[in-house]
Amino acid sequence: MPIAPTYRLIYASHIAPVCQDDLKAALTRIVSRSIAANRKAKITGLLIAHKGWFVQALEGPRAAVDRLFDTIAADPRHHHALPISQGEIDGRLFEQWSMCARMLTANDEAVLSALNPKSAFDPTKIPDRTLMRLLATVADVHWRVLSEQQSLAA
Repeated sequence: MPIAPTYRLIYASHIAPVCQDDLKAALTRIVSRSIAANRKAKITGLLIAHKGWFVQALEGPRAAVDRLFDTIAADPRHHHALPISQGEIDGRLFEQWSMCARMLTANDEAVLSALNPKSAFDPTKIPDRTLMRLLATVADVHWRVLSEQQSLAA
């Protein structure tokens, strides 16, 4: 039986006011509630929050990714969820996480300005390749920090 191709969907949505008050707690709830369901659906991905926006890459079987995006689009924590990029991929970039989330900070501004120096952060206006580079860079940095923390704890 042939293996179904892996599909990636990147979307952006406005962070609802209900999440803005305590974004860190909202992200913690989103991650903790999503890990088991995403693992079961064979979905991996990364969610970033920055300047009023959520941006997320979801990877997995197309039907599962599409169902999850429909759920996200109906979630009151997200306003105006908009697919930015989607299609079949050769390999996952976020395979280490069933669900991971990160708030971008002032330290990440250098990354953002290097990727798109001419404008304010609006993921709907950032070219697909640039947005993918941002997500991949955030994932790489996050993975290195976690690995260093685990090494120090061992």
